[in-house]
Amino acid sequence: IILQSGNVQDVTADFGCFDYIIAHGFYSWVPSPVRDKILAICHANLAPNGVAYVSYNTYPGCHLRDITREIMLFHTRKIAHPQERISQAKALVKLLAETTPEHDLYGAVLRNELKRIEEYTPGHLYHDDLALTNQPVYFHEFLAHAARHGLQFLAEADYFEMFARKLAPPAAETINRLADEQLVLKEQYLDFFTGREFRRTLLCHQYVRLDRAPRPERIPSFHVASSARQDATRDS
Repeated sequence: IILQSGNVQDVTADFGCFDYIIAHGFYSWVPSPVRDKILAICHANLAPNGVAYVSYNTYPGCHLRDITREIMLFHTRKIAHPQERISQAKALVKLLAETTPEHDLYGAVLRNELKRIEEYTPGHLYHDDLALTNQPVYFHEFLAHAARHGLQFLAEADYFEMFARKLAPPAAETINRLADEQLVLKEQYLDFFTGREFRRTLLCHQYVRLDRAPRPERIPSFHVASSARQDATRDS
């Protein structure tokens, strides 16, 4: 295993060819030229049948997050110390959430955001909400950007996020009417129905011919790992 640190802008095709490329917690938090470079690397350095993983913040869900993010950024604009920025940002959102009327829509959004913020570690809050750059995108925008770099949508890292299992029947019916060849459109409408705010998308080269049909007969050929262990205190 070789670990190297460096500037992503310095990576070239000569850096190597990889079966997997992972860009986690990166795409939404860097300026536009660096986002371009991330996907350029995913094209130039990905093996012919390789898979690239890119995570990013998404709309429409992040429109609600933007409310408290922009408030916190304004409130801490003159504070340099990270711990103080985190403390002051959380304190203001807490005050706003606790002093808005109980049945007020704005207050409901603030209270929901406060719950999310309080579940974050300090480092997570500082990296996500208090980062100077945090640019969510709609799924269709991300896929259009990937296509410009010769990449196509393969799937979500969590396969089951691609199904309308948790939607109300009328919503699920609407989603399921979209055929497999309309997969990107289907995924975008799933985001609309669920208010998704974060994606973990798998990409591959555009020239790869994908067979998306589920084939249970292939499962026995898989390599499977599990943390499950036999209980020695029970009879086998």
